[in-house]
Amino acid sequence: MDQEVKAPKLSGTAKLDATTEAAYAIIDKHDTDREAKTAKLKTLRLEKEAAERGAEGPGRKSKKAVKPAHVI
Repeated sequence: MDQEVKAPKLSGTAKLDATTEAAYAIIDKHDTDREAKTAKLKTLRLEKEAAERGAEGPGRKSKKAVKPAHVI
């Protein structure tokens, strides 16, 4: 004879707690993944900008825009 093992029934509060815990785990995973992706993209962007600055050659500087004087 096979004995069936049944999981104990959870109360309403325990079910809510389990659901909340699972939701927070998912949210934390998404946050961690997003932060890792952001860091990776920032590194790639900085490398690209550095390569572009190196390709411009020495002596070339960008000119800053001159703001007009404030007239009253």
